[in-house]
Amino acid sequence: MGAALLYFKIERIELIALAMVLAALPAFFYGVTQAFHAHLLKITRRTFRFIALMVKAGIPYAISSFAAFAYLPIGLYVADKFASAEFLGCYNFGHKILVLCSGIMVHFISSNLITLHSTHDKDLHLKDIAIFTLFIAVCSSPLWLFPSWILKILFFAAPWTDATLQTSANILQILSFSLIFQAARTTLISTLLKEHATRAYAVMVSVGGASNVIACMLAGLYLENAMIPLFALTGDLVITAILFGYFAHHGRVRW
Repeated sequence: MGAALLYFKIERIELIALAMVLAALPAFFYGVTQAFHAHLLKITRRTFRFIALMVKAGIPYAISSFAAFAYLPIGLYVADKFASAEFLGCYNFGHKILVLCSGIMVHFISSNLITLHSTHDKDLHLKDIAIFTLFIAVCSSPLWLFPSWILKILFFAAPWTDATLQTSANILQILSFSLIFQAARTTLISTLLKEHATRAYAVMVSVGGASNVIACMLAGLYLENAMIPLFALTGDLVITAILFGYFAHHGRVRW
């Protein structure tokens, strides 16, 4: 595939992505034909029971994963409304990387939550949360240590200038701290949903979302464009603080 890209001089991101998909199709179809047979497609009552069980067991993990990066787009919308086109483009690069990293982090979160929920301990242990958060912090450290390199590697076809690269690097450094907040609160969210406290969770998400919208709007209206990504972390900070306060209030936080 790499040789074909060089030979045809394909530089656009969309065409490169299409080439990657086409290159993966043979392996995909081979795997499907080897793994599946016609009798597996037969639908019975057991099929519906399995689907219901799968949905019931998976909803807490799905919602907690969705909530992990649900607040990130607000900053992008505010940048689109109030910032210059150049700043919006720079913000978009950083935002795309954060969404990608958040999606990758979901796999680590899912395995961590399954291990956590296999026990019957209803208390939250700060040591376990701290260890997992530290692990995510170490994994995401290149985003705030070498943001320029990462941007140039992932968006190698972008027409970078020194100014736009520096702006995007600063935005990426700030937004990368969202991963830390996500890691710190995901265990709390999943525990809340596992206990069917969906109303309490809905209130928390609403408060965090409203805080994020208000903070980003104020930053867009009255502050410099460079402050928008910082204020875009408001929702992450607020909902994380509320969650820790909720469990601490109920005396369920242990070291």
